[in-house]
Amino acid sequence: MTQLLILVEGQTEESFVNSLLGPHLAERNVFVTPTLVVTRHLPGLPADKGGIHSFEPVKRDLKRLLGHSAAWTTTLFDFYGLPDDFPRPNAPSETPEECVVQREQALASALGSPARFIPFFALHEFEAWVLADAEAIASHFGRPALANDVSSLLAQHGSNPEHINHGVSTHPSARLKALVPTYKKTGDGPRILERIGLDALRQRCAHFGAWLSKLEQLGG
Repeated sequence: MTQLLILVEGQTEESFVNSLLGPHLAERNVFVTPTLVVTRHLPGLPADKGGIHSFEPVKRDLKRLLGHSAAWTTTLFDFYGLPDDFPRPNAPSETPEECVVQREQALASALGSPARFIPFFALHEFEAWVLADAEAIASHFGRPALANDVSSLLAQHGSNPEHINHGVSTHPSARLKALVPTYKKTGDGPRILERIGLDALRQRCAHFGAWLSKLEQLGG
């Protein structure tokens, strides 16, 4: 049995881990505990959790999780919108895949490259995964014509949802909100991913697929 601790950015990611990723990994003898980033903790008050505004709270929480010597630790953060003080390479690469891997490596390096740590950023954003299947989105919202709109968007990026870009108005969640103004990240996102399924998601999102394979292999 392998214990895996996942530091997640928000409640949407926590829900995804609890409803889909965790049960999948449990079948492979990897048992997952998600933890929300604690952004502020004032004496006598409940901790503020979720959202990443600077690196220091993330560093603090990761060091605490990495202190569990028998457990593995990973992260589930969006690559889009990382705060400026997050670790970064000196000379970033040009392709999205290379850039995100370099940022993951920089995060591990900033923590001393711990042996049981698998850094991960969603490329570019959690909503890229939601956009991976046009029919699943259309079915979830009961809008058949929506499948054509999502397919058209994916076609602009080589049918690779992870390539939907990093712009302020063009990152994945902005695109999704433009298509579906009623989209609720915490409620709709994980449910659509349940419709898509992890096997289809890993085939269409290579960076996600590589991470999922690493986690599965922890079970031996």
